[in-house]
Amino acid sequence: MDNVLITAHCSRSSDDNLAITWPIIETNVRCFLEQRPDEMINRVLR
Repeated sequence: MDNVLITAHCSRSSDDNLAITWPIIETNVRCFLEQRPDEMINRVLR
């Protein structure tokens, strides 16, 4: 989508941060590319 910008934001960091967040990012990117937005994790509905 031309009007969407995806950026990373971490308010805190830990040794486990990447292990925790990467599966969410991977799932959301995959859902986006496969046009399955309803299956995205932590999706914000307006």
